[in-house]
Amino acid sequence: MGRATVETALSTGAATSLSTLPNDGKGNVGRRTANIAGFKFDLASAPGVVCNCGFELISECLHWRKPVLTRPLAKQMEQLSNGAALETLGYATVMRQIDNDLAARWLAGPPSAPALSFPDVSATLASWLADGAKAPIATLGAALWGQPPAV
Repeated sequence: MGRATVETALSTGAATSLSTLPNDGKGNVGRRTANIAGFKFDLASAPGVVCNCGFELISECLHWRKPVLTRPLAKQMEQLSNGAALETLGYATVMRQIDNDLAARWLAGPPSAPALSFPDVSATLASWLADGAKAPIATLGAALWGQPPAV
């Protein structure tokens, strides 16, 4: 969408800024004013998430063990790669195109989210740094992600 088109949409009310969305909902869809604390609360209490394949929200959903229905944005390499990885690993339901039947089935009964665990990277890295970063970086990587140091 070009700049003039966006400006026209905003000036005519055809599009609404996230900062002015009302806090309301209809059925299983909620609209919220942009708010970080509110977002975290909504994500924590959501039974599932429908989104594109951006890295950050997908990562948060996996961390919070939320089932995800996702569709990669067309012609966006990161989105397409994330979608392929999520599908291959079985971490999300991925739609290549809008599929009303699939979405309706998913919304009626989202699948169980994968039970993943993640290492405490910040604590391990902080300890490594506080110790003077004496251990080789490969050892740090092995401690965090279970990959043996390269020989």
